[in-house]
Amino acid sequence: ETTSEAYNGVFNIRFTENPDGSSENYTQSRGNAFRTIFDIRAVIRERNFTFCELRKALPIHPSFSWLLDDLGDFSPVGYPIWVKNSAEAQASMCEFKVYAVRYWPELDAASQTTEFEKKLLKHLIILPINALPDEAQLHEIRRHLG
Repeated sequence: ETTSEAYNGVFNIRFTENPDGSSENYTQSRGNAFRTIFDIRAVIRERNFTFCELRKALPIHPSFSWLLDDLGDFSPVGYPIWVKNSAEAQASMCEFKVYAVRYWPELDAASQTTEFEKKLLKHLIILPINALPDEAQLHEIRRHLG
């Protein structure tokens, strides 16, 4: 049995093994107990399914072609796409409830940033893979592809 405490004891998580072999997560907040069962393999399968569906719908930059291999038990953080302008694409997609990640925007003005890094900052965003975008969202994403 493992216990993890955070927020000065207000939030506790305890993982236990059940007789049936499943792992359970008990979350206790201010005396109220909530029970959730996590199946991490199912989560990975669902995320990988979404990744593969996005791969059918959107091009992937050649730099990330290694992600096209069998993902197996590995689940990417998101789906990397190359856009014309990452800042504009991120802001526009947000209006369509596509919350893409643009890494390290604080480096845009940094003098020590290399040309390669500047190119990544300007053109790379990561789409979430927790759910498939609908047709309107896909249209908005495609509008920004570079």
